[in-house]
Amino acid sequence: MALSIRVEQLAWVIIKATYNEEFRDRLIKHPDQALADEGFDLSQKEIQLLKDLNPEEWGDLSVNDLNARLSQVGVPDVAYMVTNMVTK
Repeated sequence: MALSIRVEQLAWVIIKATYNEEFRDRLIKHPDQALADEGFDLSQKEIQLLKDLNPEEWGDLSVNDLNARLSQVGVPDVAYMVTNMVTK
């Protein structure tokens, strides 16, 4: 299934914040700057969506929990994305 660029960016932000504590902390404290520093270009509506998904909890997510969060933004299964990010 091909994802839109916007949905894929949201998915990558969530994945990165789940597995990178420093990025997650910056995302929680200063979301606009943290996203810009990493090259993500999200709208204010998308940034609010990320906040509504409670990034404070992301460090404790299992892959199943992560898939559940991402399904809220229209990503059906992210195992391939997680595997790609973790192996880089």
